[in-house]
Amino acid sequence: MKFMPKESQKKMEEKWYHWGRWVTNTLFHSIWFKFNLTQVVKNYPVFELEKFKVLDGHYYFLKSDLDRITAFIENKFTDDNEWFEEFFNRCDKKVEKLNSLLVNRVKIHQFFNEFVECLAHSMAIELIDFAAQQYIKKIALAYNVSADEIFHSIMPNRNTLLMQFSKKSVAGIKTEDLIKEYKWVGTHGFEGEPLSKEKIKQFIVNGHILPKAYQKLDSRFVNIIMIGSSLVFYRSYIVETGDKVSYSYWNDMQKLGERNSISWSDIRYLTVDELISLEKNVSLAINIKERKNKFGIVAEGNKMFVVTGEDLIREQEECDKKENIENIKELRGQTAFRGVVQGIVRVIQNANEISKLKKGEILVANETTPDFIFAMRKASAIITSIGGITSHAAIISRELKIPCIIGTKIATKVLHDGDLVEVDADKGVVRILERAKSKN
Repeated sequence: MKFMPKESQKKMEEKWYHWGRWVTNTLFHSIWFKFNLTQVVKNYPVFELEKFKVLDGHYYFLKSDLDRITAFIENKFTDDNEWFEEFFNRCDKKVEKLNSLLVNRVKIHQFFNEFVECLAHSMAIELIDFAAQQYIKKIALAYNVSADEIFHSIMPNRNTLLMQFSKKSVAGIKTEDLIKEYKWVGTHGFEGEPLSKEKIKQFIVNGHILPKAYQKLDSRFVNIIMIGSSLVFYRSYIVETGDKVSYSYWNDMQKLGERNSISWSDIRYLTVDELISLEKNVSLAINIKERKNKFGIVAEGNKMFVVTGEDLIREQEECDKKENIENIKELRGQTAFRGVVQGIVRVIQNANEISKLKKGEILVANETTPDFIFAMRKASAIITSIGGITSHAAIISRELKIPCIIGTKIATKVLHDGDLVEVDADKGVVRILERAKSKN
């Protein structure tokens, strides 16, 4: 029998969970990869991840990490509301601290220290979300009810920043005042375009805000809904606050790049640590062009590595499970908001493609983020590859009351621009009715 080194044996035993795909720059991805070094992990060691990766935008977590966190969170849902109250109090403090940087201007490295700490709480909520979904499905099965009935009742228990903006935009607030307060709307992860008069005009035309409608469920599920509604609020509130505050530091980052002959486009392909080194006048030897082509980040404990080229390919081969997507006629996912709609598909890979979507088309994305808000208000339905009960697509679809199916895993691989589909969000099924005719 051939001897196998322990390291190789461990790699074979590792089982990876494909979390989903986000298309953005190295800088924003690297923020999440400092997770293990943040205060949230020190306060709650259960969240410490042995290893996780982003490879060409695709996130992978070890199944063993997710199983451990799920078991812990399920117990907290059962008999420890105080744990959640403490966690939410910490979220409030981190958001308050980050918000203070709008007034108390600090250097770039100080901003990023607070930015990383604040967004780490959002990542913790994503991990809690994964566990919460498993817990809700178990409870629903035990009581012989549909898990969707519980999911539908989970809405933000307070207005997020974007919800506040939405209400003000249709309430007759002056455009100049809206832009002054919400200039950051339309940006996310150091990408996108800030709010403009034209965007506000489109937003109002396509807007159709309706009052929130909570499902009335019996007392067995009140605790789950209360905690879930707080999780939904804080996940959006933290990310939106991050977008607002980070946008105010874009100019500082651009100036830092100019002093070092690095364009705004290129500076976003540095990691957090590299950008801070640049601020400290440390010279960098990085192939930014290679990263802009394709890159990955691997976190092992407290260490983070950027991979490109052959190293990236090797990491992908270790994690990727080849999926047979030929001849697929139906996709299944989780219902975020009910309804049945037929329409033409428009696949949006990132916010730069939002203008492609025409009113009444069906928005298909890996996951939506706050900068997708302008497209979502034009869509007749939403389909995502990833996402849970606290995901942006789930929240906004409930607010706008448009059919939405999340977590299909392969929507962006299977569906193409121009396909005619039926979104049956009553059953969580997307049916392909007619394929788009080839332009060739």
